[in-house]
Amino acid sequence: MNDHISLSKQADFYDERWAGDDKLDRLNRFQLARVAAVFDALSYLDMQFKFREREDFRICDFGCGRGWLTAQLSAMGRVTGVDLSPEGVKLASKRWPHIEFVCADVLTFEANRTFDLLVTSEVIEHIPDSKKDRFVESLVKNIKPEGFLVLTTPNGLVKWAWEKDGQLSQPVEDWPTPSELRRLVRRDFKILSHKAFLYEFSYRGIHRYLSAPKLVGFLRRTGVLPAYEGILSSLGIGLHQVLVAQRK
Repeated sequence: MNDHISLSKQADFYDERWAGDDKLDRLNRFQLARVAAVFDALSYLDMQFKFREREDFRICDFGCGRGWLTAQLSAMGRVTGVDLSPEGVKLASKRWPHIEFVCADVLTFEANRTFDLLVTSEVIEHIPDSKKDRFVESLVKNIKPEGFLVLTTPNGLVKWAWEKDGQLSQPVEDWPTPSELRRLVRRDFKILSHKAFLYEFSYRGIHRYLSAPKLVGFLRRTGVLPAYEGILSSLGIGLHQVLVAQRK
């Protein structure tokens, strides 16, 4: 449990992180995969619900860090980025002055107007398990009835492999499993899509075989890699998961 880690300590950690590395704006392959998953979800929503045709379409990037995803989302409508880190918000506001950034605790944040779309990417896993219900409540109060949620988070089913590779580094790392994530949101949201993605991330345990370069290369050459990845997604084996939902 991570309840003993105060908000001020978490904010200090992210202040130092965002200010201390100017290379963080150069996305790595994991971040690129998450961006692709988010925009694939948005394409699906727009095809099904035509939400871009709505006037004054409002978007919130919930837990925006330095704001690089917020900036991408601004191409779709009026966007607000919210983050706990004063340094992150300061840097984002300086780089993208046309976007509204707000420094606030996502557990208590309440906008003066609710949003049509809320995107929260790699945030819920940094909320202690004991407060995840409060996080979902905060999502609900900031989304319009029948508004949309796109959420990405690491997959708790494979956390052991990531941890053995020494990759866990943030103050709170409480990754939800796919079933836990569905349980958290299904009371208030209708789940439209939920899948795992990014399969080549570790060579420990069973992943040593599932992600073997020779196997993946053969599947790619024979054209069956998408089907193989579909099977892995159905088994919940990917490093990340993306959930798309509509508020009830």
